[in-house]
Amino acid sequence: MSSDAATPIWDTFLEGLVPDSFPASRVLVTGGSGFIGTCLVQALVAAGREVVSLDREAPRHPGHGPHWRQVDLLDGEALAREIKEFSPEIVFHLAARTDLDETVGAKGYAVNDVGVENLFGALRGLPSLQRLVVTSTQLVCRPGYLPTSDTDYAPHTEYGRSKVRTEQITRAWEDPPCPWTLVRPTSIWGPWFRQPYRDFFMAVARNRFVNARGVSPLRSFGFVGNVVHQYTRIVEAPAEAIDRKTFYLADHDVTELRQWANLVQQELGVRPVRDVPKPLLVAVARAGDVLAALGWRSVPLTTFRLGNMLGDNVVDMQPTQAIVNTTPFGLQKDVRITTAWMRSEGLV
Repeated sequence: MSSDAATPIWDTFLEGLVPDSFPASRVLVTGGSGFIGTCLVQALVAAGREVVSLDREAPRHPGHGPHWRQVDLLDGEALAREIKEFSPEIVFHLAARTDLDETVGAKGYAVNDVGVENLFGALRGLPSLQRLVVTSTQLVCRPGYLPTSDTDYAPHTEYGRSKVRTEQITRAWEDPPCPWTLVRPTSIWGPWFRQPYRDFFMAVARNRFVNARGVSPLRSFGFVGNVVHQYTRIVEAPAEAIDRKTFYLADHDVTELRQWANLVQQELGVRPVRDVPKPLLVAVARAGDVLAALGWRSVPLTTFRLGNMLGDNVVDMQPTQAIVNTTPFGLQKDVRITTAWMRSEGLV
């Protein structure tokens, strides 16, 4: 892709993230119409790789139509047919149900276990396959929980439990055809994102976001450009460094939530983010719990959300940093790219 002035910044920021040394020409991305998948597909396309995106939903990016194949991972036959026809050398598995709808139960997240089993069945014996990266989530452990090993799980949502099953199925896979790696994206944001972090930007833009006075949580957030960089570098690493191992994906530097909100506010040119007393937020969150129990949708604040808002949530990035030494994007530039994309979409 050309990087001239006519090319939007939210596409040019992905150029160069896939280096010439990237070890494959044919790359399959499941879930390529999702947020991270869209950016990963775009980076691969920009690098001139042959890319197929498997997703039951149409692409978010208007230029990805030629790469998209409409496939539901719960349809094992269609999945196997597309994989056999394309014969990929690298597979990035991102397809999943990622919402936090606790009403659907385990069956509602079947793509996160049955879909994984179908994918592995389709990949079994594939002679072209060199590397496989399977995407999990940091929510296999509740926020603030520090696991003692890769298999120390403490999920607090049905989504998190479904991703525990993703990991368990992957680890139990007998005779995989290539080295595999599990990755756990944290809280990822950037162009093409939706809930929940687009809502954060929108709340700041509308002067509805507030900081709790005297509280400044630390978070392992990840700009999507840095995460795409990490995906591509992991498959470049020596097999012994990444095979059957688990890595978190996030910015290497911890983000201070207050600083992030202030940078977004400054880039959008809106009023400064307000500080309010923590007890007031607690009272509003409890009222939100009552409204949610009465069936109200889109309650702005509940105690669950407030806990996520006020608490630290930092993961161990040292194993990832040992494989991916640096990340290419810093917080201020990330915010500028993201707000430019939001303006192009008419969101702000």
